[in-house]
Amino acid sequence: MAYVSRLPRSCVTTEQLLTSSPTPARRDTVIAMGGLLIAGGLLIAVSGMFGRTGRLRMNHFAGFRTRTTMKSEEAWLAAQRAGGPPLVVGGIIVVFLGLVSLAADNPDSFGPISAIVVLGFVIPGAVLAQRAARAVNEASGPTG
Repeated sequence: MAYVSRLPRSCVTTEQLLTSSPTPARRDTVIAMGGLLIAGGLLIAVSGMFGRTGRLRMNHFAGFRTRTTMKSEEAWLAAQRAGGPPLVVGGIIVVFLGLVSLAADNPDSFGPISAIVVLGFVIPGAVLAQRAARAVNEASGPTG
């Protein structure tokens, strides 16, 4: 017991570690994280909406860009129409998570959760887009 009494007062005891709550994130960090999630979710949802309505033309920035989907304008449009709805849903969920993270004391977990949500909707959207583009390309015959 004599050894414990010699510990400097700045040392944290095990009891203090077990009973203390985590330090809340700084407010500016919370706002930045929430803002990034909201902006990213909006970008995903808007690109999905443009794809679904056929307003997303072939480009090298947004949309499902593979060799199959970019083989023709028809394949591109079919792919974006098929894969757009999952992107819209995933983007809306990420926007919601961003809004919730603004109210949270410690938003550290919202980034990884949002990444999982995005992947959970982008991957099925990509599969649907690829299938739709392949169907259009097969129907139009071989192109060289």
